[in-house]
Amino acid sequence: MKNSRCHSLISCKNLQIRIPTAVRKYASEFSKKGYHAYCNQETVSWISKVGERFILRTFAIKRYKNKPVTITECRRQVANEKPFLCHADYRWMGGWCYDHGKDWDPEAAYEYWGKNKNGGPFYGEILNKDDIMDKYFPYCAWYQSDANVNFWEYIQIYNKEPKVELLCKAGYSQLVTCIRFLNTKERSLDRILKVNQKWVGYLKGKGYRYLMACRKAYVKTEEDAEIVADTYCNKEALRILNKYAPKGMELQMCQYLHGQAFYNARFYQDYLRMRSTVGFPLHEKRYLFPDNLEMAHNDALKKVKEVKDAKMNALIQQQLEKLMEYQFTSGNLLIRPAMNCEELIEESKQMNNCVRTYTENYAEGRTAIFFIRQTSDPDNPFVTLELKNKNIRQVYAKNNRKPSEEVMNFVKTWKREYALT
Repeated sequence: MKNSRCHSLISCKNLQIRIPTAVRKYASEFSKKGYHAYCNQETVSWISKVGERFILRTFAIKRYKNKPVTITECRRQVANEKPFLCHADYRWMGGWCYDHGKDWDPEAAYEYWGKNKNGGPFYGEILNKDDIMDKYFPYCAWYQSDANVNFWEYIQIYNKEPKVELLCKAGYSQLVTCIRFLNTKERSLDRILKVNQKWVGYLKGKGYRYLMACRKAYVKTEEDAEIVADTYCNKEALRILNKYAPKGMELQMCQYLHGQAFYNARFYQDYLRMRSTVGFPLHEKRYLFPDNLEMAHNDALKKVKEVKDAKMNALIQQQLEKLMEYQFTSGNLLIRPAMNCEELIEESKQMNNCVRTYTENYAEGRTAIFFIRQTSDPDNPFVTLELKNKNIRQVYAKNNRKPSEEVMNFVKTWKREYALT
């Protein structure tokens, strides 16, 4: 079998570690399994102790068709530090491993999946897990833990906070992953968990979101805790709770999210944002918790549009003071600027063009929209024209067609009259 070169750790520059014998034996057994048409691959990990530091090393064992089995170390991590990657090897192992050249790269962005209790940090397994436990962590309560972390993650947490052993033995192993939110300097469970004594029994076997729920002063019953915990499961719902819930109405907000709007939290958030934009008093229940969310959302959208249109129309009126001087009539045709948002929308609808999207640019003076109409029928759309910096940019009839020769001659006359280009 072919050995891979092991690079030294940045934090232990002179450290050279051979491939463990157990990994070689595993690879030898693997070679007897046969191979697929192109490649057969497995991943295993090995934990070593160097001085006072624990190191996790991950190896890819591969067999190509008509080639020898190779063992490639593709990841190394000192406990509680970022992982390092090595070797010019591009492979699938619960994530993508990129070519980082000959040197270890401590800044490498890398994500591994497959985190589970019985497996290793990848799809493979930690071959010496039991030996490491018996020798260094005989009391760490790993096998009593229901925490959704793999063995390597667990012992890193245990090294920093040995009290996770007590949590696991007491039935609170689900809180291992959120140990940083606990007060491990205390002795009693209520003080460790930072909750009222009445919640200690309830929290047994439960995780972070229930812990956070029980810490809220407005949570009085277990039913309340379940509802608030559900809110913590939904990022949008939690964002709404933190941003929009008035003081004293947090539980009602959670109940509303859990009921009518919980599975449509983004829609509800959009509604609240629009209501807030138009200045509705969101501390009033009728606005904060509408009986019919869809109807309330549509009404809020309408109000926002009215406010926006009013603002745009006010700006358009300022532009009209300069644009009205370009009004012109010749023969049976006339040209004038658009008067408001409603006209732009109607023009867009009747002419089947996108002029309605020019509203903001028009209102802020970045461009100007003019309507060419027949003098015998001045209210019906006929041709749309865009003028920008005295330069005619577009002239289109219905469905973005080229206007008639009569219209183009009219435009030429208008250009000469006002020295346009």
